[in-house]
Amino acid sequence: MKEINYLSSYLEGVLNMSSSISKSIGYSYVKVDGYLKESFQEEFKKFYHLKEDVRLIETTNSFEATLLDWFQNEDKIVESIHYWFHLKTKEEPKVFLTDIKLRDILDEKRMDFYSLEDLFFIECKNYIFVFLLGNNE
Repeated sequence: MKEINYLSSYLEGVLNMSSSISKSIGYSYVKVDGYLKESFQEEFKKFYHLKEDVRLIETTNSFEATLLDWFQNEDKIVESIHYWFHLKTKEEPKVFLTDIKLRDILDEKRMDFYSLEDLFFIECKNYIFVFLLGNNE
């Protein structure tokens, strides 16, 4: 198994367990997809059948602060996600957002969820991970 596939599955498992015990997220859950940094644009566009490049907007937010937007005041859950992430990657990732237009386009495609609520991207040395929050209600 390729490392990127392993890390994506690992992170998605951590986030699924976290969202299942969260009181803030409700019926929503998180999906994580990973891409090699050098082929991110091409692969992401191919997977989602997009024509335009994805415009990533770098933030000064930490990974933990970004997760707290979703998990609200559940600090222990966010600390745990950060711990398990850092255990495997040994990195502090950069956080990127995108414009609302991309979220709406992906939501209309209904590929990952019936309703896509939010998404953000994190960049590590070799990978870009997409964290998608949504539900199937």
